[in-house]
Amino acid sequence: MVQALRCLVFGFLALWPLTVCLAAPQVEVERISHDFGIISEGEKRSHTFRFRNSGDETLVIQRIKAPCGCTAALISAREVPPGETADLTVTFNSLRFQGKIRKTVTVYSNAPETPTVTFEMVGQVRPVVSLEPRRLQVQGLVAGKPQTRLIRVANNSQRPLKITGVRTTDRQIEAEMPKKAIPPGAFAEIKVRLRWEEKGGRISGYLFVSTDHPQKRQLRLTVRGYPKR
Repeated sequence: MVQALRCLVFGFLALWPLTVCLAAPQVEVERISHDFGIISEGEKRSHTFRFRNSGDETLVIQRIKAPCGCTAALISAREVPPGETADLTVTFNSLRFQGKIRKTVTVYSNAPETPTVTFEMVGQVRPVVSLEPRRLQVQGLVAGKPQTRLIRVANNSQRPLKITGVRTTDRQIEAEMPKKAIPPGAFAEIKVRLRWEEKGGRISGYLFVSTDHPQKRQLRLTVRGYPKR
């Protein structure tokens, strides 16, 4: 009986250090991605990600990394006891962005199984003012026969937009700007004319469009023209 009791005690003592060694924090995340949909350039979007320490030791947040300065991250707690939760609030500033967006924030911790967890915010940013197309290419130019194309200026902002000027970097590219203000949600067209000179090569330049919008004072369009072969 005494011998059996000794074996039981020794067996417990042998397993106890293993149990202590296995104690560790563990990150359990509800969602790692958030789609903020379509927003206008200059708007900010925030989202709060929640995670839980499902381990049996305190979870310590060591650092948070947001590669882009347009993304800010705020953590509700640097130490999360077992069974408790913490919030990570991520804010994206869309100023000077357009098109599809994916921004990430990585959380580093002392969790042995998942020492890093990356959260992401995705969506689409609609520019307050845009040129369509964003690049103009004209084929088949013939000397003495100018070709005209229309460039659409879209006003996606909440205020009327005025085109204050247009200029080009090549004398073979001419542009005629609209005279009236563009209402919110509407568009106007700029006439671009390419006059190819036979003695020259291809046409290569830019069209600059100036506006009165505080976020888009100037837009640039690449213009290329190719002679007929």
